[in-house]
Amino acid sequence: MPEPSRETRTASNDGPFTEAEESVTLPTDEQGVRSDESDGTVAAFLSLALVGAGREREAAALALTAEEDSA
Repeated sequence: MPEPSRETRTASNDGPFTEAEESVTLPTDEQGVRSDESDGTVAAFLSLALVGAGREREAAALALTAEEDSA
């Protein structure tokens, strides 16, 4: 049986999509804690995690906003 596409996977399925979504949780939580010198690093990691989770538009928006904030 073929593996479900990334769009059809859910939290109940095992596979990269579930792991990718989990990788979004930690940096998202970290962003809400406090502002410090690691903000740019956290935003960059979160952008990559969002791409891995199939959330490219959010990743692009975050990357553009983070660049704007650092300028």
